[in-house]
Amino acid sequence: MRDEFKSIIDLILYIFKILNFNDFTAQVSLRDPDNKQKYIGSDENWERAERDIIEVAAEKNLVTTVVKGEAAFYGPKLDFMVKDAIGRKWQLGTIQVDYNLPERFDLTQWQRQSEAQTRYDSQNYLWIDGTFYCSSH
Repeated sequence: MRDEFKSIIDLILYIFKILNFNDFTAQVSLRDPDNKQKYIGSDENWERAERDIIEVAAEKNLVTTVVKGEAAFYGPKLDFMVKDAIGRKWQLGTIQVDYNLPERFDLTQWQRQSEAQTRYDSQNYLWIDGTFYCSSH
């Protein structure tokens, strides 16, 4: 999952470079620790997903802010906040890490050559200014 997450960050940074979006921060959106009933999944899955996002963002040298309570109900996310010409912040990219729904829905993939199933343990969602991409691992 971490390699895929890094690749998605690279894609966002590439698009931002082409569009000359230089003034942005990466907002690490975590669950609210005082209101865990709003979210699905185990503490173990949440802690792993939140740790992975924070560590990968640091490895990619992103300028980050951490905001508790802004996660999706199924997992934390990394929101790319871009400033416009008059200083307003806009979310123009998001990567969401989901360790809960693949487990909850028992998502598997059939391998053609071996006829074996591979169980997904994570799902990444990417949203870049109107574009949606999803990958499973």
